[in-house]
Amino acid sequence: MTTVFYVLEYQGGEKGCPIFLDGTESHDWEWETYDPNPGKVLIKHDYSFSITDKDIDELELNYAGSPIRFASTEFLEVCNSVGALYRAVPIRVYLATGAETRKKYFYFLTAQWESLLDESASSYSLELSSDSASPSVNKFYPGAHSYNWIEKFVVREGVESDIFWCSEIMEHVCSQRFVDESTRRKLQGVKFTALDDSFKYDPWGDLPK
Repeated sequence: MTTVFYVLEYQGGEKGCPIFLDGTESHDWEWETYDPNPGKVLIKHDYSFSITDKDIDELELNYAGSPIRFASTEFLEVCNSVGALYRAVPIRVYLATGAETRKKYFYFLTAQWESLLDESASSYSLELSSDSASPSVNKFYPGAHSYNWIEKFVVREGVESDIFWCSEIMEHVCSQRFVDESTRRKLQGVKFTALDDSFKYDPWGDLPK
């Protein structure tokens, strides 16, 4: 049986999970977003995020998704339950009133990555390097290809990680086990999109019609 993985995204709409989360961050990040080794970074700053929307009077989300990528204590507990490798950088989140949120939040820096695509069974277009006709290589993940688009995404066998950067689509991806545990703990503001036959990766709108 094929193992199913899911793209992890933020989904707003319910109480405490606004559609848009506009705000200002206290500092530029001291790490690179896709770095698979966040433990090497020396963190010097204390981080905060101030929400600017006065209509947001509470925040109950457990995962903020791209581009902010902070997560709650409850989210980290799910990660711990499946043995995920990550670094959590504390961030104080403030409402527009100046009050700090009830939930505690952290920048979630995963320390795992995987190449999921079974290239022999999938349909895709490789990104080529600018100085040759050879496929370009992902600068963060040695040996991993970069893709213009993926029309048919078939997951390769043998992947056992539960939450990680997926090198093909540069997003957080998680296992069924992670989804089940998140559902059991009733995490809010989290959306799971299956990497199945209906999934398309087309960041530049170049996928042939």
